[in-house]
Amino acid sequence: MNKKIIIIIILIVIVTVALQLLLQLRKKPEYQFKSTFQFDMPQSSEVTNYSFHKDGNECYYSMKFKISKDDLLYLTDGFHKFFGGTSHLSQSEIPNFSNVCAWWDLDVTSVLYAFETVKSGTDVKSKWIYAFISKADNSYYYVYVNV
Repeated sequence: MNKKIIIIIILIVIVTVALQLLLQLRKKPEYQFKSTFQFDMPQSSEVTNYSFHKDGNECYYSMKFKISKDDLLYLTDGFHKFFGGTSHLSQSEIPNFSNVCAWWDLDVTSVLYAFETVKSGTDVKSKWIYAFISKADNSYYYVYVNV
């Protein structure tokens, strides 16, 4: 009888730890990016800012990461496939997420690519997804994502 109880307790602990690890993995920026856009972040990616929150079954996040100029084509190709092309947002139409994201410092005058789309969510009827690529200097770019 005591062996059964010990085995049950050990199994409960193992399942609990495994679920916690899975939940932590789902919060990682790389996981969220791939889950949303269906391709991996570029190899040179360096996440500088990331905010994540969950509301019911719906995950929301904002992310800023740096990429090298060598990965720009890979990233824009992936975004073109996901978004169905480049959006033609004027500078005044680019949303400012600084009211929801304290670190959001996108300079709209430096935006080279602006992508937007509406996708079906799990709990909500639709969800806006944005991605912006801005040039930082000759060797790297900043990518801003809001989902």
